[in-house]
Amino acid sequence: ALVRVARALERERVRARAKTALELFTERELSTLEGALGARAMRRARTRGGATTTTDVVRDAFRARASGEDDDARVDAALTALGTLRRRARWLGETPTRATSERATEGVRVKVRARLMPDQTVPAIGRFAYAYEVEIANEGNDEAVQVVSREWRVRDESGFEETISGNGVVGEQPTLAKGETFRYASACVLKRERGSMSGKYTCVFQESRRIVDVVVAPFALTPRERDDVED
Repeated sequence: ALVRVARALERERVRARAKTALELFTERELSTLEGALGARAMRRARTRGGATTTTDVVRDAFRARASGEDDDARVDAALTALGTLRRRARWLGETPTRATSERATEGVRVKVRARLMPDQTVPAIGRFAYAYEVEIANEGNDEAVQVVSREWRVRDESGFEETISGNGVVGEQPTLAKGETFRYASACVLKRERGSMSGKYTCVFQESRRIVDVVVAPFALTPRERDDVED
């Protein structure tokens, strides 16, 4: 089971364009893995660079453990490592692969593109700043549509999740006639290097007075995009 999960993580490493398997994990997870797999194996993983896969780390670690170690200790270490690898694989599997998204809801299309802002990012204090640009277009409605509120769901790779909501966008509640587009830029700050965002805009159709939640499809907050894989 441990090697199987490690292989799944290795596929994610390739998609993430990460140079080493260790780039997939948070500092806390690396500390947990070092306790389970041993400091020697983790040092080897760091020094071997691009040649190291997640499967390599796991196999090397258990080969290196002392032959005199009792079975219970080996099982405990394996279970600890397995839990950490599974959590990381689950998070990566649920995270969008692209720093862009696009979706239409009842004729209103939302496009988003995000990017890291290196000049406002300070990894040493856990600050990773991302800018995102949004386009909201009334493509298919003869009646005008007003954007009255927004709601964002922001997740980072540690599992922390935050919901941000408010009236309008950047201090406005734009009304879009058919064919019109509203564009704006904003930013968010994570405590971890990677994360994701998704959300919705609540819109009011000006003639029918219908209220529609226009979906913002999930997109990645990441220094580099992962290769998208079609189903």
